[in-house]
Formats: sequence, C-alpha cells, structure tokens
Amino acid sequence: MKITSLYYLMIFALLLTACGIKNNPQSENEVGADEYRAAYVDSLLKSIEFCNKPKNEIRFGNWTDEDWYDNDYFRFLRKYFDDCSKGIVNESTYWLQDYKSLLDNQFFIYDVQEFIGGGLYITLGFLNAPETLYNTVVYSEVDCEKETVTEYSLLGFRKIEETSIFTKEDVLKLIKEHPENKLW
Repeated sequence: MKITSLYYLMIFALLLTACGIKNNPQSENEVGADEYRAAYVDSLLKSIEFCNKPKNEIRFGNWTDEDWYDNDYFRFLRKYFDDCSKGIVNESTYWLQDYKSLLDNQFFIYDVQEFIGGGLYITLGFLNAPETLYNTVVYSEVDCEKETVTEYSLLGFRKIEETSIFTKEDVLKLIKEHPENKLW
C-alpha cells in the first residue's frame, strides 16, 4: 500500500468518526451506535498493517467462483448466529438483540462483496422471513508472514429493507435450480 493510500484511508476513517455511521434504524441505543462506529473504524485501522501484498489479495486472490458461494465467512456467520441463540456470544445484545428470533433460521446470501476494511460485506435474508434483507460485515484477520486468514469477527448487523422480491417458495425454488446457492 502506498503512503498516499494510507493517508486517504486515515482521512476516510476520521470522516466516518466525525460524521457517524447510521446505526440500525430500529434501535435507539446510542451506546450500540458508538460501539458499531468504533468497531468499524478499528477494522479500517487494523487493515493498515503492511504485508508484502494487499490483505484482500491474501484473503481473496486465489478464490474460485465456488468460493464466493461457499466459504469460511459464511460458516463463521452461521456459527456466530448459533452461538448468539444459545447465549454463548454476549455481543449480540446490541447488534442482534432485535433479531434473536431469526438467528436459528437458515439464511441465504443475497449479495457479497469484498469489504474495504477487510473481509466480506454480506447482504442476506432468512428463509422464514425472506421479505427482509440485512447487511453485515464479517471481518477477517490476516497473518502477513504466512499469508493466511487467521480469525473472523462480526462488525455489525442491520436491517436494510423490506422487499417483495422473495417468498419462502421463491428462495427454495432458486436454491433447487441453482445448487451453488445454499441455505446456511
């Protein structure tokens, strides 16, 4: 990463802190919003560590098409949701508190993109409530020496929109016709 890129990343992080990031529109919990912003900025700052090549190239550089449908980010998310449902993960109190009733349900991936701060920006829906889509970021740490992903963490979860695009039957039909798309 060039010094210029580092400079712009730091400016971006400062702007996010100053302007704030919209929290879950259903939650008035300002402490949760502050923690969400802090975690987001922290992920950006963690990505500044220098490697011999860009961290997202380490994360995704050798991914095949199949990897974009089936990967450890989605497996981590499934396990995280299960752990929240069982009360093992306490972080869910502000990010997932309003959605605990959904977490045991299978989810489908609507869209996935590389996240500039590291990891994947995921849009998903739940099979038993497919009319609502959610966004989350699954961040991943990178070992620069070994050029491997070492751990994953959740950086927020929020409802983004109600849609009439999907019904449960539509989702099941899509997965039957396109088995590369899975229920998690």
